[in-house]
Amino acid sequence: MRGASIEERLSRARVSGRATAVGAKEFRSLLARIVAGDAIALRGIPAFAGVTDDEVVVAVRATFGASAVRPEIDVAATLRGAGDAAAALAAVGARGGSVVAATARPASLLGLQRALASFGARSGAHRVVLDDSPELVLDGRRGRRLRWVDGVACVTDGESLLATADPAAADELLFSVPRPDLVVADGPFALAATAAGLPVVATVGLEDAALAVAARRSGAVTVVPVDPTGPPAAYEPLLEHLEALASTAASDDHGAPALAHQPT
Repeated sequence: MRGASIEERLSRARVSGRATAVGAKEFRSLLARIVAGDAIALRGIPAFAGVTDDEVVVAVRATFGASAVRPEIDVAATLRGAGDAAAALAAVGARGGSVVAATARPASLLGLQRALASFGARSGAHRVVLDDSPELVLDGRRGRRLRWVDGVACVTDGESLLATADPAAADELLFSVPRPDLVVADGPFALAATAAGLPVVATVGLEDAALAVAARRSGAVTVVPVDPTGPPAAYEPLLEHLEALASTAASDDHGAPALAHQPT
């Protein structure tokens, strides 16, 4: 009896597939507000000049495999995004560039961001890691800092790793690090890096649909679509997928990683 495929496991874990669906009415409203340049819908990304309803729909379908009538992440889009992310990381590594990784959801995505950053390092990229930041006021609380855990920047109060929705956390990160060749991040870190015009691998869900338009308009943005709220074990199939891609790259006789998604 065959084991479950990566696609099946991701769907069962609600990383992608029907379990990640949002309300169709809510999603249609989000897409319309992106077209209208609504700041909340854009989540800090500058409004897209001349964007149309059709462009947003096409971008969301291409990036997330979602539509206004089927607002859910397609598991094939998740794996395709992971393959594209691996290719972007390998390209940075091939030229010895720098990678900065950060997560606003360490209880969910720390392991995945660590794996992506590690892929870059194994490809030859330099992982940027700094000391703790100065004390910050984030999410209305004092005594917060940025701390690098296994090469990934997170918010901490000195005792626990904390989720954040505060753009100030991303502002501190981008102020502190030398301009990186690639940012691997989620939440406000990914959005701020995109707004700053940096190359980004963004691990995000449908609430950040504006990044699909950014990806369509700029080859610098790569989206790995996932539900960003699951337990760490939910993302293990993606970690295995990245490991398989790394092994393929390492064994390529010509040194050029073959990073397109392989069927499972």
